[in-house]
Amino acid sequence: MDFGASMFFTDYSMTPAELGQALEARGFEAVWAPEHSHIPNSRLTPPAGGGELGKQDYDVSR
Repeated sequence: MDFGASMFFTDYSMTPAELGQALEARGFEAVWAPEHSHIPNSRLTPPAGGGELGKQDYDVSR
């Protein structure tokens, strides 16, 4: 059985290369990054709750 890992990368997380190397060293077969991990700076539609973009969303939009 093969195993992989998935991660949203942020400005303070491991880089994709660092994570890939760490996983490979531990016997993992794959690494995935979610599609659409970036949010445009100028959004026409506000967040569902209104107001500013929350930190949990902002972290994956850089």
